Amino acid sequence: MDIDRQSMDRNFVMGIRNATWSKITYFVIAFKN
Repeated sequence: MDIDRQSMDRNFVMGIRNATWSKITYFVIAFKN
């Protein structure tokens, strides 16, 4: 159960990180255009 929670937390953090990178990439592309 602890392992499941750890992997869920890791996936959650990775999801936030990916969303942040998506926003950064979007703003960079919008800025360049």
